[in-house]
Amino acid sequence: MSANSKPKIQNSKLPSGPFFFFLFWISCFILPMSCVEETERLTRAERKVVDTLVVKETKILRLVSDSLCDLNFEASVTQVVDSIYEKRLKEMKKILEQ
Repeated sequence: MSANSKPKIQNSKLPSGPFFFFLFWISCFILPMSCVEETERLTRAERKVVDTLVVKETKILRLVSDSLCDLNFEASVTQVVDSIYEKRLKEMKKILEQ
């Protein structure tokens, strides 16, 4: 062996390529699925109860949101009118300055 030559390292038989892809696939897709609990389907009676509750609560929420809209309507309209008025004044000033 000469002084300048480096010893060659033999390729160790480490898994690569497809093996790592396989490990990656298992760790990302199969393992998380094993931790998920099966959900039971609702019976017809249970679905009817849930639908009734949702409709009832939706009606209540709609009434609350409508009353909030009614309370804030005047303030919202005033704010919009004021902003349009200010914008038009700026446009008129800009035209007059030309």
